Parts: sequence; C-alpha cells; structure tokens
Amino acid sequence: MAVPGADWRQKTEQGFPVSDAFREAMTLVVADGAVVILGPDGMSAALTPDAAEESARRLMVAADEARRCCDSSGSGED
Repeated sequence: MAVPGADWRQKTEQGFPVSDAFREAMTLVVADGAVVILGPDGMSAALTPDAAEESARRLMVAADEARRCCDSSGSGED
C-alpha cells in the first residue's frame, strides 16, 4: 500500500519510535461540522467529514496490515 507523504519512514525513524506506539485509542468528537481527533498524548486534528471517512478507511487497512505483519493486535487483550 502506498503511503501518502514520501518522508513518512524518515519521520517515523527520527520523530516517533514505533516501539512507543500508543495503546489507547483516539477520542473523536464532532464540532462545527468537523471531526475532531483528541489524544492520546495531546495529539489533535480536525478533519472534514470526507477526510475523516477516508482516514478511517486507511486506518482500518493499516491496522489489518500491521496485525498480519507482526502477529499482534496491540489491543492488550489476550
């Protein structure tokens, strides 16, 4: 799967170690017609409904790929 943004791997390697991946889910709220992402750890963004829908689709694909790749759900549940 192609990942938008050619520098994504560099950002991961230099800015956020994958081993520090968050185990808690994001909180989502709707405000003024936008989908607002809150947390964890102060992360935040506001997306249009179309951007949120496409992001959700991409997240599901990536989560499935990560599970198959690493044989771990990351959910903390056994």
